[in-house]
Amino acid sequence: MVTMTVRALALLVLVVAWAGLVWLAIAAGRSARDGDALAWVWLALAALGAVAALAAALAVGTRLVRREEPRPRGGKHR
Repeated sequence: MVTMTVRALALLVLVVAWAGLVWLAIAAGRSARDGDALAWVWLALAALGAVAALAAALAVGTRLVRREEPRPRGGKHR
């Protein structure tokens, strides 16, 4: 079972990674606009990484805020 502290730390790491990837995508976009063809590849990769990091951060954040009661084990199903 993952503790709340581990989830909060994971959320922090994911948000920092998202911000770094967005910054990288902006920098690559500026280079691509100046004519650097390879920068388009970096822009695409950084953008996809930023989307993945944000989706993961939202999933971890949702799990962090939601407080689920543990499900009972065994017994009759109602």
